[in-house]
Amino acid sequence: MIPLRSTILGLLVNRQDSGPRADASSFQVDVAALAEPMSVAWHAVRVSGMKKGDTALVIGAGPIGAMVTRYVLPLLATSQASLTRGLDSVLKARGASWVGVSEPTATRAGIATACGADVVYNPMECDVVAEVRKATGGGVDVVRSFSSRF
Repeated sequence: MIPLRSTILGLLVNRQDSGPRADASSFQVDVAALAEPMSVAWHAVRVSGMKKGDTALVIGAGPIGAMVTRYVLPLLATSQASLTRGLDSVLKARGASWVGVSEPTATRAGIATACGADVVYNPMECDVVAEVRKATGGGVDVVRSFSSRF
């Protein structure tokens, strides 16, 4: 038996004394599957130090990189009403002025574009650093890597 004190499983165990339980008929696996990657994306943006108007480069447009791309877009949701709509609006409020993505696969590059990247670079076909410097006039304020390839 694995000790549950130090694992996320310990938070999920449903014991008799653990209080109310979710109705299993309303459990949506496709939504639940996004909980961990979304929390990683949110944390990455939060700890990046990014401010409204900054420029950003996301390396890798897999699930987490795509979510980061989506949530650092230049959407200036600053009113109190928009900030109360939840996590989505809070992250959009960070408002990057430019978001570039480095992604070698065509499918994920398409996802990055759909998530609102200003430009997607294929690192197998161009010098991403040179292209980013040219596009931004010198470089970006924030770089985050979500690539499993080195």
